Amino acid sequence: MSELRNTTQMNQHETHPNDILKFKRFSAFYVFLLNRFTQNIYMLHWINTRSEVVNSTHENRIDKKWLYTMLLSIVYCIWIPIAIDFTGEYFTGENYYIVVIILLSLLIAFLLGITSYLVLIFKMKNRLKDIMKRTNSNEYQLSSLLTFFFGDMYLQYKINKCIDDYLKTVEQEKEGS
Repeated sequence: MSELRNTTQMNQHETHPNDILKFKRFSAFYVFLLNRFTQNIYMLHWINTRSEVVNSTHENRIDKKWLYTMLLSIVYCIWIPIAIDFTGEYFTGENYYIVVIILLSLLIAFLLGITSYLVLIFKMKNRLKDIMKRTNSNEYQLSSLLTFFFGDMYLQYKINKCIDDYLKTVEQEKEGS
């Protein structure tokens, strides 16, 4: 029974040259627009869906704890100020230490969210680079600087480029046969 399970797990992560086709081709411009219109909530969806595809095609999985950490920190940073505002309490006088504690906790949650986002996006970059190497014979360069500044938009652009190049190569091979 355990041998069957191990074989199934090994077959689940077999590498194929067309693994890049498991990704959706979606305009990087639309990723930008959706991020702006949804106040970066779409970014969570993008990371979640692409990490599921990466996990199904790559042997080195991306752990979901980073996504959950980012989600919890976003929720905390949004809801704590709203909850404080609804209480009607204004912290003045001798209660200033409560304000300091709340502000420090918001800062920690914000930094934790940014850190988990960067960890996720760079893990995704490294896995995508491996998948792109298997897909095409030419080396794909994924810039760490562009990944840092543009994140999911840049990675979606590179996914689209790799899909286009792969399909062009397959079509040229069909024409050559």
